[in-house]
Order: sequence, then structure tokens, then C-alpha cells
Amino acid sequence: MRKSTQKKMREGREAYFVQQQREALETDILLAAVHEAGHALAYTLLGVGVEYVTVERKTVEHNGLQMISSGFTQPLPRALSKETIEQEAVCVLAGPAAEDALNKGEPSGSQGDVDNLRDYAIAVGLSKDEAVDLVSRAYRSACALVDKHLDAVKRIAFELMTKGRIEGDRVKAIADNGSKLESAEFDTTEEVV
Repeated sequence: MRKSTQKKMREGREAYFVQQQREALETDILLAAVHEAGHALAYTLLGVGVEYVTVERKTVEHNGLQMISSGFTQPLPRALSKETIEQEAVCVLAGPAAEDALNKGEPSGSQGDVDNLRDYAIAVGLSKDEAVDLVSRAYRSACALVDKHLDAVKRIAFELMTKGRIEGDRVKAIADNGSKLESAEFDTTEEVV
């Protein structure tokens, strides 16, 4: 085989791999933006609010392991207690629920959110069994919330992908642009079918 042909083949393979990496990164950023949009929308609609939301790649430590984090939602200050953990649970699991909705039911694998929620629940006095039940109930409620407001999730995610960071007042404006939601609509003590 000629050297020029080998060089063209090598360049073609390299271009293909670069394109595959670019597409994987774009998918990762899209999923991160949708995930963070789910959190931000839930905190906003359920009355907590957010300071800001970002999508950026950085290395973080979780349970002693180094992981890649692609985004962060900073809720406004709030007290976590047995009385508020149900609402917090829906907000925490709205990220994975949004990601799962985009993936058409394919689980997101957002184990960090689930682990954090269980830790919060135990810290406020729930037993391990109660924490597991909370996660299950809250995930169903988060899915219902995301499904009802999927257009707003997409609008927030699009802004995150294009801007990298949006402030809480912008999240609220997007949420307010859609239909209003009363917190009572998503009572996590009832089954969502």
C-alpha cells in the first residue's frame, strides 16, 4: 500500500475518532444540562428557588471516588428537616427524572443524587427503610413534575448549553412562562400512577 494511501487512511481514522469524541461530549453536556434543568425547575416550582445553575465539566470526589461532574444547581438556603425532606427529595430526584425522560425511560445512573438523598434523609431522622421508601415515592413525583413541565426543562437546558450558567431569576422567568404549579399538586405521600 502506498504511503500516501496509508496517510489518508490514518487521517480518516483520526478524524472519525475526533468526531466520535465530539459527539459523545455534546451528548454528555446535553444530558447534564437536562439533569440540572430538572433540579432547577423543581426547586423553583416547589417554592425553594435557585441562586444559579451551571453546566461545566470538572472532577469531584464522591464516596471516595474521583468522578466527572458536568453541572451544578445551587438552591437558595433552606433548612432540611423531617418536615421538608419530602420536598427536597422531589427536587433532588428531578434531575435524574429529567435525564430519564430525555433518554425515553433509560435510567440515567445518577447514583450520586440518590446517595445524597438517602444521606439527607437519615441525617434528619428517617430510618434506612424510610429513606428507601422516600426515594421511591419522590422519584415517581419527580417524574410526574418533569413530564408535566418538560417544555420548561428543555428551555432551561437549552439556555444552559448555550450560556453555561443561568441565574435563578431567569429560571423563575422560564418556569413562570409555563403553567403555574401549586406545591400541593405533587404531594409525595400519594402514589403517582
